Parts: sequence; C-alpha cells; structure tokens
Amino acid sequence: MDKQQRQFVLAFLVMALLVAGAWTVDVRVGEDVTLECRFNPALMDKRHTFYWIRANIKEKDNVAIGESPLEKNYRISFKPAEGQYDLLVSGATYDRDNGRFECRLKEQGTGIELHSQSVDLVVLVPPSSPQINPVSPVAVEGQPTELVCSSAGGSPDPVLRWYRKGEANPLEGAIMKPGGSRSVATQSTLIVRPQKEDDGAEYRCVAWNRAMDTNDKKEANIVLAVNYAPRVRVSPSPLNVERGGSVQIQCQVDAKPAVYSVRWTRSGRFIATTFNHTLRSVTLEDDGVYVCSADNGLGQVGEAELQLDVLHPPIVTISESRKEVEIGSSVSIPCNVSAKPAPTSIEWLKEGDAQFRSNGPVLRLNRVAAAENGRYLCRATNMIASAERSGNATFQLLVKHEPGSARISPEEPIAVDEASITLTCAADPPGWPLPQYRWWKAGAETTILASTSELTIHVARQNSEGTYYCQPSNELGTGGSSYVNLRVFQPPRFIGQLPPVLQKKAQDADFNLTCSAQGKPKPSITWLKDGVEILPGSSSGSYDLAMDESEGRNAIFTVRSTLRFHGSERPALSQLTADDRGVYTCAFENQIRRIESTLTLKIEHAPILLDHRPKVASNVGSSSVQLLCQVQAYPRPNFEWSLRDVPIIGGGAVSGTDSKYEMNVTSITNVANGNDIYQGVLRINDVKESDYGDYTCKMWNAEGENAAAVRLQATSAPEKPTNLRVVQSGYDSLTLEWDEGFNGGFENTIYTVLYKSASSSLSDAGQQQQEDDCQYANPCVIRGLEQLQSYTFQVRAENTKGKSPLSNSLTASTVVDMSRIPEPKQVAYEPKTKTISFNVESQLPLMAMVESRIDGDWLLSQKISVRSPLSREVLDLVKDDVDDIRIKLCLEMNTTLCSEPIVAVTGDLIQEPTKALTELPAKYMVAIIVACVVGSLVFVLFAIFYCYRRRRAQKLKKLLEMEKAHSARPTITQQQQQQQQQPPPPYYAGLENKGRDQSLMNTSHGSMLDDTASKNALYATQNGYGYAVASAQNNGHANGGGDWVNMAYTEHSYSNSNNGGSVNSQDSLWQLKLASQNGGGGVGVNGGGADHQLGNGTLPDRSYHYDPMTHGGYGGFEDYSHYPPSNGDDYLQRNNYGVVAGGNGDPYAAVHKNGKRMEHLESTYHNVSGLPDPYMEAEPEEMKQHQQQQQQQQQMAPPQHHLSFDESLESGYSTPNSRNRRVIREIIV
Repeated sequence: MDKQQRQFVLAFLVMALLVAGAWTVDVRVGEDVTLECRFNPALMDKRHTFYWIRANIKEKDNVAIGESPLEKNYRISFKPAEGQYDLLVSGATYDRDNGRFECRLKEQGTGIELHSQSVDLVVLVPPSSPQINPVSPVAVEGQPTELVCSSAGGSPDPVLRWYRKGEANPLEGAIMKPGGSRSVATQSTLIVRPQKEDDGAEYRCVAWNRAMDTNDKKEANIVLAVNYAPRVRVSPSPLNVERGGSVQIQCQVDAKPAVYSVRWTRSGRFIATTFNHTLRSVTLEDDGVYVCSADNGLGQVGEAELQLDVLHPPIVTISESRKEVEIGSSVSIPCNVSAKPAPTSIEWLKEGDAQFRSNGPVLRLNRVAAAENGRYLCRATNMIASAERSGNATFQLLVKHEPGSARISPEEPIAVDEASITLTCAADPPGWPLPQYRWWKAGAETTILASTSELTIHVARQNSEGTYYCQPSNELGTGGSSYVNLRVFQPPRFIGQLPPVLQKKAQDADFNLTCSAQGKPKPSITWLKDGVEILPGSSSGSYDLAMDESEGRNAIFTVRSTLRFHGSERPALSQLTADDRGVYTCAFENQIRRIESTLTLKIEHAPILLDHRPKVASNVGSSSVQLLCQVQAYPRPNFEWSLRDVPIIGGGAVSGTDSKYEMNVTSITNVANGNDIYQGVLRINDVKESDYGDYTCKMWNAEGENAAAVRLQATSAPEKPTNLRVVQSGYDSLTLEWDEGFNGGFENTIYTVLYKSASSSLSDAGQQQQEDDCQYANPCVIRGLEQLQSYTFQVRAENTKGKSPLSNSLTASTVVDMSRIPEPKQVAYEPKTKTISFNVESQLPLMAMVESRIDGDWLLSQKISVRSPLSREVLDLVKDDVDDIRIKLCLEMNTTLCSEPIVAVTGDLIQEPTKALTELPAKYMVAIIVACVVGSLVFVLFAIFYCYRRRRAQKLKKLLEMEKAHSARPTITQQQQQQQQQPPPPYYAGLENKGRDQSLMNTSHGSMLDDTASKNALYATQNGYGYAVASAQNNGHANGGGDWVNMAYTEHSYSNSNNGGSVNSQDSLWQLKLASQNGGGGVGVNGGGADHQLGNGTLPDRSYHYDPMTHGGYGGFEDYSHYPPSNGDDYLQRNNYGVVAGGNGDPYAAVHKNGKRMEHLESTYHNVSGLPDPYMEAEPEEMKQHQQQQQQQQQMAPPQHHLSFDESLESGYSTPNSRNRRVIREIIV
C-alpha cells in the first residue's frame, strides 16, 4: 500500500487506541518503529519514575527505565516539557519485539501510577500456504462432513476464507480458531452436508494477513467426492409392444459407488439381474408393472417402475356358437371383445349378404324370418402402430324353415375325359333342419344318383354328358329343383408324333414334318423352331403349312398338320440349307391342355465362316498373338493354317523347326447361330517383323471345305467406320449405328459423332459443328436435338495411334413430339356461310383435317394447310345439313400423327377468334397494358390538338369573311409605295424579341449565305416598311427582281413580338411565303440557287389551285386561295422564281426553314424565331443597292390586288379598322 494509505490506517489505529486505552502498531521485520508515549507535562512537578515494559511470548520485562534503554536496539526520546516519552525500536524482530509494550509513570516513594499507556507492536510476517484436511475428502450424501483449513507462521494470525468454484462470494458458517502466534496454526472448519450434485465440487481456502498486499493471497484447493444412493431410471413408461413380438426393458442406474447388477421383479416375483432384459414372444400374461431396484450399500435402495402394455388385436368371443329358433321369435346375441388399445368399432356382418350390417356389441333380431337364417360374424377393429387390426367370431342362427329353390354350381360344368368332376347343390334359403338332396339325370329320373349336396362323377366319359337335376327337401317341406348341362372335353392326344432326332444333308429336297392329334374341342396347332413360332404368313418364303381336320363321334376332332420345307427363298424352292438346323416343336392346344412333340434336326453341310476378322495387329516383341477362325459345320471340321501358302504343322513351326506356333480347335455354343460352331486358334509366340503377313485358315469336312485369310500387321490407327445408319428416331434424339472398321489392334477404340444441321454441309465454316463423344458405345444416342429437324452425321474412330478418316455422311431427321402437336383453339362454324375459324398456336407445319358428322358418322370433308397462327376458311361441304363439324391438327408430312379432334361451336355470327387474355403470358399482358396507357395519352393529346386547330380554323374563317367585306381597300403594294416616301430608321437587332423559334432545322446546304438570305427575307420589313437587304449571288447570277420583302404584318399588328408574329404562330412563315410571292424571292426558301428551272429543263407550273391539305399543317392559307394566280411566263422570269425543295416550286408548299448557325449568333436569344439578322447592319451599301433594285421591280410589275392583313382582321378581339388597331394573340412560352 502507498504512503497515504498507511497514514490513514495509522490515524485510524491511534483513534481506536485512544478509545480502547491501547493501540496497535505494525512493523515489518528489520524496520524501525517509534512507540509514542504522551503524558501531561504537569506531572513533572512530582517525583517520578518513567519506564517501558515489554510482554512477548517468552517473557514480560522492563526494556527501559528513565532515559536508559535496557536493550541495545532500543532508544528513548524523552522531552518532559512536551510530555513525550517515546521508545525507538531499531531492526524489529518477531521473537523480541512482537508483543505489548507499556509506558508507565509512577510517583517515587508512593508507587502511585501517574500515567499508563499500552501499545501492541505487531511484527508483520506473511503466513504459510494453507493446508486442507482431509486432502481427498469423501462424503456421503446428506451426512455432515468437516473440511479443516490451517495456516501457520503468520503475524498477525491470517484470515481464512472458504470459496466454492464458480461462486464469487465466500462461504458462510465456517468456524475460525485463531493460532495466537506463529508457532500455532490458525484453523477454519467448514461443515458441509453434500448432495449428489456436490460430487466433484471444488473448494478453495484462501489465507491473508496484513503482511501481504491487498491483491496477494495464498490458497489451497480440494475436490469433494460424494457417495450417493442409486438413482434408477427405466425405459419410457408405459412401453408398448405387440403380442408375439420382442421387447427389451432397460434399467439405467446412477450411483456412487457404482452398482454392477440390478434386480427386476414383477408382482414381487424375481425376473432378472441384468440391466437390459429382453422379453421374447410376448404374451398377454407379460402385461403389467415391472420394478427395477439397485443397492450400492449406502443404506438406501433405488427403484423405478415400468408399465409394459402388450398390444393385441381384438379377441372376440361369443358365448354360444349356434342357436336354433322358430320363425317370428326374437334373438339377442352379445359379442365379447378384449383389445388393447380399445376397439374403434364393433359390427355384425352376415355371410352371403353384403347389405347386412349392424353396429354395436349386441346383435338384436326381432321377428326372425327364414331369410335371416345363416352365419353371422362379429368383427372388432382397433389401431396398432397406425395399422388397422381386427378380430372376429362367428355365430350361426338356425331358423327352422323348409328349403328354397336349388342352385347347382358350377353353372356350366365341363369335365375332362377320364377325370373326376363334382357338382354341388345348395338351397336358398338353405332350410333347417338341413335338407336332403336328390340327384338324377335326364332320361333316368327314377335312378337316384346321390342324396347329399354333392354329386361326384369319378371317371367322366363321353357318355357322361347330359342334364343333371337336384332337388332339396327336409321335414318341413320340399324346395324347387334345378339343373345343369354337363359337357365332357377331351384334351389333345397325339396320334402321330415327331421323331426325337433326324439328320439330313444340305440340298436335300422335298422334306416335310407331320404331326397329328385328337381333342375336344378342336385343338389348334403351332409350329416352332428353336422356340420361335413359325407363322405361315411371315415365313411363307421358307415354309409351307398344310392342315387336315375331321370331326368324329361326340364332336371329337382329328387334326393333322404338315410343315413343308418349301418356299421361294429356298434353293430350287425345296432344298434344305444349313440354317434349317435346330429344334422343331409341334404343339397342340385346346381349353383343357397343351401337348408338344419335339424334333432335333441336324443338317450335314460344309464349313461356313462366322464372325471373321480379316486383320489382327500386334507389335514386334509381343509375347504372343492369336489368330482366330470360327466356322459352323456338321460333322466336325478339320483346320489347317498356312503362312504365305506354306503349311504350319500343328505343334511346331514352319518346316517343324521350333515351337513358335500352337494350334487348337474348340467347340463353342453360340445362341445366335445355334450349335455346331467350332473355332480354330493359331497362337504365334515371340512376335517378330517376319511374322507379319497373310495367314490362311483352311477348314474341311466330308461335305466340303472353306478357307479364310487373316492378315497379321503392326498396330495402327483405326480404319474408318462404314455403313452409318439410324436405328431409332426420337423427337430430341437419334440413335446411330455403324459397322466398325479394323480397330488397329486396340480394343478400347473411342468413337466420336460429328453433326450439324442439314441446312449446310459439314464443311461449311459458317455454322458451328458439334461433336458427341460416344466413347465405346455402338449404337450411340445423340441427344439435345430439335424436333422435326434434319441433321448431317459422320462418325470417326480413334485410338492411341491416331484418328480414322470420317465415315460416310448420313442425313437423318428427328420426329415430332406427339405431346407438342397442339389442339385447335376457339373452333367455330357458321352454317350460313359455311365458314370455319380456328386458332393454332404452333410453328409446326400442320394440316387441319375438317370432319363433318353425317348420320352419326364422321367423314373427312376438307384439308386445310395451316401456315399462320389464325385460319379462317370456307368449307366445300357435300351436304348442307351436317350435324357437327370438328377439326384435328395433323403433321403436314405425316397426316397419321394428329391431335385430338375438337368439335366446333356452331353459331350465326363468327367473330375473329382471339386468344383469351387469361392464356397470355405475363410479359404480353404487361405490354398490352402499357400500350393501352400510351394509346390513351396519345388520344388525349390528339383531341387537344384537334380542338386547338378547329378553333383557329373558325377564327380564320371569320378573317376570310372580313376580307371579302373590305376587298375595296388599297393593296399592300400601294401602301408600301406611300410609305417609301418617308421610311423610318432601319430596325436593328436588340433584346426586345419575346418569341423563340421552335423550328430550327439544318438545311442540306447549310451555307452561311443561305442563312443570311433567309434571315434577310424574314426581317426585311418592320412596321410596314420595306428594307433593302443584300441579295445573294449564286452560280454567278444575281437574284433578279425586287428584293423587297413586303411584310403583311405592320405596326398595326397587335403581336407582342418584333418579328411580326406571335410565338408559335404562323405569321412569320406567312411573311416568308408572301415575300417570295411578291418577287422578293431572290433566294429560295430552301436555300437553293438561282436556277429557276426544274430538273427536266422546264419551268415550274404556276397554275396553282390551292389545297389546304398540302400545306404541311400551316393553317390560315386558305384565306388567300380565292386570289387567281398569275400564269404569265414573263412574270415567272421577272420574279426569278426559285425552286422550293419538297414543294415542286409551289410557293404555298410547306415552308422549309433554314437552320440557323449557332456559332454566328452571339446573342442569348439565338434560338428565338424572328430576331433580325445581326450581320445585316454590317452592309449598309448593299442594303441601299437592294432597295433601289426592289423599287425598280415594283414599278415594272403589274398592279397586284392584295388585301392588307391588318385590314382583314375583324373579330371579337379587334377594334375598327385604323392604323392603331391591334389583334390580341395568345402567346405560349
């Protein structure tokens, strides 16, 4: 602890000592300490004696008297005037200084104690590490156990605290026993009563005294082991097991010390001592409570109970199995049921009566009748493991009554010749007491054949056929008789059979096999070769069947069949071949039995080569190689091998010099080719290059000989496959097969199929060629193809030596997926027009087959080729009164593949079939909705525009009426001539224009000259005055005629724009056209040159008749259409008429505005329509010249009668005609 903390502690101790009369002072070993003694200085007036007394564990004695210390390490600090008598201790030790020091002042002579003061000096020494006893404590659950912690050697005595692992706070209740000195240990005893959960708990004892830092501690740990009584737990209770099954009952014990056996008991009876006890073949007696108990010697036995429920289906019992009653009496029969779990249903049924059913455990029948006689079944049902289980018991109710009518079974009896047959007779109702039965045969009624319910004929003969009768009777009466017709059949029986073995030679002729049998009914004959039926139709080329049959007595048939080896596919029509070898079977069969006769036919023939491989490959240095030669022959053939026509002797080499060659012959069985197959093998050891060459295998027997060549060569790349073909076609796959070439000596040859669409060849680089790795498969399935598409295929072989060339090219097509042939939609038929309409949703080439039903039969009426999604056809029907029309869709290339037919809906009016909106895909629905919204907006905008145009047309119509009323007013030309006398100052470009030109377009020429001319034409007049503008020079020709642009808009216009027209109005356009008409068109509107002729060298036609529909939407021009145009050529020449692009020289055609060049307009209003040309002011001299030329043209031109625009205005928005009249226009910014 730091100095400040020490001072605080010291002050606290001083205060405590002042109160208690003594205080404690701590000092560490080897340190110095001052023991203070303070007294009243007034006591110095008396005779006195001062001294210090020390009391430690050894003695109590003076250590200082007066100012003289009695120990060499002690010193006295005596200041009487200040009342101080202190003892200074140097190098404190525990044995000397630890104890109580007393400062005393006594009066001399009397011994009266004037002052006394005590100080407990504690020499601080850390304690030793604590120790816990017992070291490994073992406790018993519930019994008190003491844990003692001790620590010695500390000064002062240490503080001992107990902790449990996992808990932060110390444990309470520990008993502390201080040691009092370093030699005596301080003890702390903790008494615990442990439980099972305390087993393995860790306890910790911590020792601390003032000699240690606050965070320093010494501790000891122990782990408490607790022995506890057994805790017993058994399998989940209740435990269910089905009767007859096995179950294991488990007992789990948790105990300390552990137990090694348990005790199973049931109802106090001992069963077993194992923890897991198995009960096998559980019975109902095993049901009950099982107790598992365990004892580990601690005086308390643990146990647990297990309830075992043995589940079983219902056990049904009825107290009496049968009961005899009279007709009209009542019956009550209880049904006792035992089941676990309890039954879910109990019901009564009656045998032979599916309609009878009674629910409940008691069967009650009131006023019984004869029909209620019979056997009753009580059935109970419960559920075990989600499965329905049932049990039943029967009860027979015997109602006394006479038998009813007889019934014989079987109803159509058939007996087998020389076999037994039994006929059974029963009565309905059966009658009680049981009736007697009387059997007889028609024609012998007096002969009783039997008196029981069964008639048995032990050996049936043909004479046993006939009609048999049966009649029941008992003591109460006789029932009705019944009869059946008995027929006796005879199973097939051979009359002539085939011999077991027959041997013939190849090329033998006229060979037959004959087989005959009898039977009733007539047996059928079947011929088989090697288990495969010989059909007369399909095998007529090799066989001919002849049959002879006759019917004998009692309808017994005799059938004789001959198999003739005769046909067009045989040599000389009837010769045998080697393929005729095999097993032939003649089989007769009727309703009773099937019999067979078998013949093994052997054909003697010369060797026939089978599965010949003409090439074999092997590398030089190979240990051996085999050459095979497989033939079919009878009798057994001989084999001979030769190399380059030199025979190879068996067991030796050529010329017999060594054992290089080995030969053998084996007989093998080949299911495909039958028996008589032999294989000759030539084994060549230690292959060398000289062994390569052509080997010959020669085989012969008594019937002839044959030979085969085999070439031995080095391994190589495989040969190309041949005969590529299709073996199976699907709608998305094709199965290809090919003949494999020589594999080059490697068995693991890999085949790759290359293919592409048949629309281009395999060499076409424009289309991606695809490959399919078939590995070793032949045939190979090519998947992922499109249906009804043609593909070109080739196959290539590959081994470790390289690749083969490509095989022959094959073009094959996939078939159509029948599930993808659509059905026609919305099929409708209109009888009046004989029109049928339907919808088809497919891209396949289809043919619509129209069928009409006439007199109940469907007949094909017409075929319609479907090339579009919607078809509508007029039918060419034979009859008008057809009942119904239906359509089915078939493939155009194969009309046998069709969809299901759909019957048309007949009606008077056929609407164009449309696809239901609910059937449209979501993306089309969204597109339709968006289109509808956009269409609605367009319609609204068009309506607004139409209303605006209509209103303008009405205004212009009024202007036309005013123009007619003021036709006598002077023309614009006259007014301009008057105004020429005093022209106002020219107009200069400024910022007064409030309109914006919305029709900026780039012209085809885009020249600055054209822009200037257009602007000059547009801005040449202001306030009714004409201004001279610079005329453009094009192609070396000056623009003739007057260059004055006569502006119809004067200052009389109430337009708010300085360009002579309102914003978005057509005034400026009209000014431009008017300027051109008045001869100021030195420059064409389209910026064209001065060439006045058309492309064909003729002048444009000025015989213009106004059509408002051709003016590009510029309304208001029709107001001037009544003025007759001038047709004189001189007029055209004088005005230097410019060709207007797009208008064929029409001055009234749609105006094509020249694009303004943005880089030439420095004003912020460069996009405003009607601004004066900023470049016009820079050419005053040219302007003057232009004004003079224009004045000359006006004098030469004939008078023109034009109505001033301001004079024509008369509407609700105008004032009487005057110079100051203004027209109010709507300005849209």
